[in-house]
Amino acid sequence: DEDSVIHQKRLLMRQGFYINTGVMLFNLEQTRYFDLFQKCKNYFAKYPERIQIQAQDLLNVVLDNKCYKLPLCWNTTAPFYIDEKWNLSVLPDERWNAVYNPAIIHYTYVPKPWQKECVHPLKSEYFKYLAFTPYAMQNSSFLRTLEFFYK
Repeated sequence: DEDSVIHQKRLLMRQGFYINTGVMLFNLEQTRYFDLFQKCKNYFAKYPERIQIQAQDLLNVVLDNKCYKLPLCWNTTAPFYIDEKWNLSVLPDERWNAVYNPAIIHYTYVPKPWQKECVHPLKSEYFKYLAFTPYAMQNSSFLRTLEFFYK
């Protein structure tokens, strides 16, 4: 997450990173064995005032020091394209790979690609992949309208 250090301090965490939960990969067997849901409920019952970013905060504190980071290309967030100041803790090669070879583009922040004000340089990718989903067929006239105005 772009604000890792701020969130870690706020939540009194130990680990070297704070995860962005917009894109996650779980080992479901381990998740069930660990009883993740119950541990999240227990933490929230004990420290509700600490939780500001709902499930993301809960997962971070409960899984503190129990997560592995995937390469950035699997969760390439908007600041890596738009705002250089967020990238100070990322190695240049890792950032370059994420920006120029994203596996998953995570359109964090607003405006979103379907909104006129969006300045994300890859907003057209959203429409490209939307066209492959059932939602494009259900809303084909809406999709054409969006493409006309926002390309």
